[in-house]
Amino acid sequence: MYKKVVRLFWSYDIKKTEEWLRDMSLRGYKLESVDFGLRIFKFIKVQKNKVFYRIIYDNNQSNVIPKSLDNSGWKIISQHKGWKILINESETINIMPSRNSVIERNNKLINYSGSALGFFILFPLIVGFFTKSILRLKQVQVNYSENLNILGILYLLAQLSICIFLAYTHFKVKASTKRIEYAEGIELAYNYDAYKDIDDGIYICKKNGRAKRKIAWVTYPDKLELWLEKMEKRGFNLYKISKTGGKFYFVKGSTVNKKFSVDFKRQVTKEYFEINKEAGWKLYFSSKSRTNNWNIWAMDYDENGEPPKMYSDISDKISHAKKVATYYCILYVPMIIIYAIVSAFWIYIMVMKKRSLEEIFIMDMVLFGAALIEYSIFTINSILYYLRIKKGCREGHYE
Repeated sequence: MYKKVVRLFWSYDIKKTEEWLRDMSLRGYKLESVDFGLRIFKFIKVQKNKVFYRIIYDNNQSNVIPKSLDNSGWKIISQHKGWKILINESETINIMPSRNSVIERNNKLINYSGSALGFFILFPLIVGFFTKSILRLKQVQVNYSENLNILGILYLLAQLSICIFLAYTHFKVKASTKRIEYAEGIELAYNYDAYKDIDDGIYICKKNGRAKRKIAWVTYPDKLELWLEKMEKRGFNLYKISKTGGKFYFVKGSTVNKKFSVDFKRQVTKEYFEINKEAGWKLYFSSKSRTNNWNIWAMDYDENGEPPKMYSDISDKISHAKKVATYYCILYVPMIIIYAIVSAFWIYIMVMKKRSLEEIFIMDMVLFGAALIEYSIFTINSILYYLRIKKGCREGHYE
């Protein structure tokens, strides 16, 4: 006797799917195969039994599993591209398959769905605003027919459906990934309170401490490192950094030789934090994002000693700076282009067409101009950071 069950979004919550498969086995239904295209799970009626399932993702799309897993009783039931569904009917399990590839895939899906959601929300608004500005400046009166209204409603419904799907994908996978990390013990890697080495009991007041803000320091991390090191040499010891990373708290103390390292990672793992901790680095800040993660590390050193280096290889340091510049260029350049086109259009209307300012959305023009300047500064800062690191490495400043 066979039973087929459709489970459309099974990959959005891996742990929940595994628990469901285990419950089916307790009810006497053992998984026989999966049609990944149609999302159909096929079960065969057997004697009730407690078995363990594990869903993994293999980036290499290999048809075999590691020998250690095979020796521990894990077998492949069904697979498709990178997905593998494993089963283990042993009473005792010594080795569990790794979740790292699943977490990495989920993090990419979270990023892509979040970016797509932002695009589908912002782009129509910008295009609509731009079109409305043109029509208003040209004093065009638009009459909407019934058919056009119907098309508009259908478009809005389609856009709303896409946004709901993307939002569901983003938040569902994000919550699922957190549960996986919690079960695997990886969540500590992103828990700032668990890794920082600062005493929260220190009392800060105006006499013995100060707080300073640094805006958009992620676009000039090398300058932030130098600034923090100078503060330590002046006797202002870093006490803590705000959760958002924008505010730095210092306490007046002794002069300290301390090397800071501001590190950017596209993907972070528990091992990354543990390796740096074992090497003697202290974590002062870690952004909450699991992807495109920023961390601020520090290590004391003797006055006559050599400052420690997080990146001993020059090529790694250049590659790190290049990743930062590339990321922020991809993030800001499209917005700069859009805002530049809109601003140029407004200037053209004012200068060439000699239209008065009263006919233009003055406040919107100011906001667009401010956003254009801000994004341009962020982009230029990140590029200059890469060029500084590249030049410094060539001149031997980081050897």
